[in-house]
Amino acid sequence: MLSGRQVLRRERGAAAVEFALVFPMLLVLLFGIIDFGMLVNTNVIVANASRDAARTASLGGTEADIRTQASAGLTSLSSRDSGNVTISVTCTKTAVACTSYSQTSSGDTAIVSISVVHQWLFPLWPLSSVTIVKTNQMRIE
Repeated sequence: MLSGRQVLRRERGAAAVEFALVFPMLLVLLFGIIDFGMLVNTNVIVANASRDAARTASLGGTEADIRTQASAGLTSLSSRDSGNVTISVTCTKTAVACTSYSQTSSGDTAIVSISVVHQWLFPLWPLSSVTIVKTNQMRIE
């Protein structure tokens, strides 16, 4: 017959084995939550920067002003993502693409597109990065 101390010793060992089996899954879950939160944050930053730059374009800003506004909106990106940014400024004139943004006039549509390659913080996923593209368009006043 086993004494009370021997039973407790056996149960302690079982708890340690269970913890060793569950702990890696909990870590993967925690890292997944952190990574997904950072992806959502990057998505919101890019969407806001694109909208602000399109607003600058709609008020008649130059292409340099638009790019400066977009870059200013992207300053809070993490250092991993900030090196992979593409900003494009285009326009349409009554459903026909412009050859240059500088040829726009009132009533045309300014289109600002920002693309950011988001690098995963914990590369546990099959993809090492995700490309986030946000496009906004506004009528030029």
